[in-house]
Amino acid sequence: MSKPTDVTEQAQPAGPPNDVPPYIAKMKAQRADPKVRWRSRVLLACVAVAGIFIVILHNEQAKKDDEKKAAQDIASPEAIVRAALGDTAGVDPKTETFEEGLKVSFHMDPFAVTEWLSQNYVDNFAKSIVPKIFWHFPDVPQISIHADMMYKDIKGNERREDFMQLYFTRETAATIHWDKINVTDVPALADKSWVHP
Repeated sequence: MSKPTDVTEQAQPAGPPNDVPPYIAKMKAQRADPKVRWRSRVLLACVAVAGIFIVILHNEQAKKDDEKKAAQDIASPEAIVRAALGDTAGVDPKTETFEEGLKVSFHMDPFAVTEWLSQNYVDNFAKSIVPKIFWHFPDVPQISIHADMMYKDIKGNERREDFMQLYFTRETAATIHWDKINVTDVPALADKSWVHP
């Protein structure tokens, strides 16, 4: 005997159903064509390259805008000094202009952990401000940097004294490749340097 067949188990006809609109069937046929697939991939690659190019142009423009803003922010040597020292409390940076040049002084107390770290900080500070000040202010012939701190003698008396001094003339600074030097060599490169004994 044969089994009764159920209507739902009957095989569906192969191919697209009759209710698919003709434009969808045409799109599916075009996608199957290798030429159309190649064109769409080329178009996608062109769009990606154009997007990357736009991002690069935008970044370049942003860099130019940042450089213009930075140039406007450098209105005085004191602005360069304050930018290099940051917003650390207790530093109290001062710049004074004399005939012989510019004097930059600040308190080392917030940075004084060890003598070596303090010297390294002053050397880094000098490396960051000396070339900028000479570059942006051609009328400054010399820069002297004075970092002071509180000292306590054996009797417990406290007094503020210079911890380190560095002197740079424009001529000496012009011979130094500031971006290539080792920060520990800054005192040796200075016209004159002094560290508290």
